[in-house]
Amino acid sequence: MGATSVDRNTPWRIGEELNVPVATTAVIKLGTMVCFDANGFLVSGANTSGYVFAGIALEHVDNLAGLDGALSCRVRRTGIFKFAAATTMSQAKAGAQVDLYLSDNQTVTDVANYVYVGKLAMYESASVAHLQIDPAIVGMSATVNGGYFTIAAHLTGACGHAASNMLEDFEMPFAFTVLRGYAKCQTAPGGSYVCTIAIAQGATTAAVTITGAAVKGENEAMALALAANTDTDITAIDDNSSGNTADIDVIFVCQATA
Repeated sequence: MGATSVDRNTPWRIGEELNVPVATTAVIKLGTMVCFDANGFLVSGANTSGYVFAGIALEHVDNLAGLDGALSCRVRRTGIFKFAAATTMSQAKAGAQVDLYLSDNQTVTDVANYVYVGKLAMYESASVAHLQIDPAIVGMSATVNGGYFTIAAHLTGACGHAASNMLEDFEMPFAFTVLRGYAKCQTAPGGSYVCTIAIAQGATTAAVTITGAAVKGENEAMALALAANTDTDITAIDDNSSGNTADIDVIFVCQATA
C-alpha cells in the first residue's frame, strides 16, 4: 500500500477479548483454556504438539457439525485465572513467578511440556494455581517462528565409548523446552549396543538412542526445560567399547518459553 502523507482514522481495539474461529468438530467449554491448532483454528486446550495457547474461552461453542471457522468463540487474552494444579504449588513458586504449562483444559503444571500458558501469579494452596496468562500471549508472539525452532549437531567419524562432544557450551538468550529429538548415523552401533545422543545443562538431560542394527532413533516425549544464557552441550556415547556408531546427525525440536 505504501506510506500515507495524511492523517488516518485507524480502527482499534483494546485487545483483551477476541472472536476466534473454531476448528471443525471442536467443542469449547466456557471458562476453559483454549489453543490454536496447527491450522490456526480454536480447539479445547490439550498438551498436544503444535498447539499454541490462545487464552480463556468466554462462551460455550459446539462446532461438532461445522467446518473450520463455521463458528467463533470469544476468548480472553489477559488476566489472572484460577485453575487446578497437577503439580504442587507453593509460596516460593509464586514468588519466583514460575512458568506454567497446560495439563488439560482446566489444569496446569509447572513441568514443561508442549503448551506454555503463563506464570503462577499468587499462591492459594498446593493444588490451586492462579494463572496469569499475559506472559504467554505476549512472550510467545515475540519468539522465533511462533515459539518453535530446531537445534542441529553433527559428529564426524566414530563415536567411541567415551562421550564425544557434538556441540559444546552453546547458550540461547531465552528459556526453552526441548520437545523432541531425531538422530541418524551412517554406521549402526552393532550387536546389542546402544548409542546415546544427549542434550544437557549440567545434570539436566534428555536423550535420543540408536540401538543395535538401527541407523536412526527418535524421542518425541522429551519435555526438557532448559534455562536462558546457560551452557548447554550435545554429546554422543556408545554404551560398550565395542560399539562402532559413526557419522551422527541429530536435530532437537524446541519451543521458546520466555
